[in-house]
Amino acid sequence: MENRETTVKAMAPMVHYLSAQLGKPVEIVYFDRNSDIVDALVVGKVDLAHVGLLPYVDSHQRNPLVHPLIFFRESDGNTHYRCVLVGVTTGSTPKLADVRGKRIGLTQRMSTCGYLGANAIVRKELGIPLDKFPYKYLGSHEAVLRGVLGGTVDYGVVKEEFANKYANLGVTILAQSLPVPSLGIAGNRRTLGDVLFERIRTVLLATHAAEYERWGLTIRYGMAAAYDTDFDASRSFGDPASIPPEPISH
Repeated sequence: MENRETTVKAMAPMVHYLSAQLGKPVEIVYFDRNSDIVDALVVGKVDLAHVGLLPYVDSHQRNPLVHPLIFFRESDGNTHYRCVLVGVTTGSTPKLADVRGKRIGLTQRMSTCGYLGANAIVRKELGIPLDKFPYKYLGSHEAVLRGVLGGTVDYGVVKEEFANKYANLGVTILAQSLPVPSLGIAGNRRTLGDVLFERIRTVLLATHAAEYERWGLTIRYGMAAAYDTDFDASRSFGDPASIPPEPISH
């Protein structure tokens, strides 16, 4: 999640378009934390949500009537991305072995590139679980990268596109996760009803490029249909219920 102003500005054109196509009012409800989005979607306080892998999987586990509608394509046209472990080059290139015991910055507890994404990377590459590292949640991908550059943390885990954006400042990718499904829109079938749920999917998938290219930077490259089975392989990241409630200090 990024800040309120950035998020609302990015989503507003899509929301206005969807409202016009459906002939129904659609409004943005902003939450600071992914966990609050999940809670709202699960209990029906919101009908639709912009979510990634982990928030979606958690939502579906808690309410099986929450299902994905569409994926937003990445800038390269794919419907998958990677979480990456990054450091910063300051005279010498950082090495993966140097990460042991160092401070790691994460986005949010319920972010795909948060606890479970980071844990998957360090377990695979170093054979060490994340809870053996001093880690802290910094809120957003941009905040994690600022923390790495500013020395608040030694390393960070972010979505690959954000790491590439900061490469000219010395941010270096040390390791990456397996591909995970892109962010998209999920909906609550109970509150929407099956007919409206499928209508929303149809409207979004029929959107012309001239329209969606006007939307926010991360949602302007087109869409693809999304179904629960698309998340099966990525569930190997782990169970959202296993995430510690608070960062562990060492």
